[in-house]
Amino acid sequence: MDYSSYFGSGLSVRIKGNDIDTLQKLAKEVADVMKQTKGTVDVDDGLEDMEPQLTISVDKEKAAEYGYTVAQVYQLVSAKMGRQQERNHDFHRHQRL
Repeated sequence: MDYSSYFGSGLSVRIKGNDIDTLQKLAKEVADVMKQTKGTVDVDDGLEDMEPQLTISVDKEKAAEYGYTVAQVYQLVSAKMGRQQERNHDFHRHQRL
């Protein structure tokens, strides 16, 4: 992790949006401009550090129709994803043996 911004030096640019292809293209373009700027060093577009993300929005009324609160839906999804990750981990562990 780069702590330079906490100590008063460094520049960070955050690009937000919903289209991943556009975001990646813009990140590369911004990094290229910064690399060409005199005095900049260690320019990183952050694309290698990307981790998959999942955004879930729960329809409160629809959840209530099934007898769930929004929090309960998130708990169910989290539990299911945790079990899936465990299965994936076990699968990859057995593949390495």
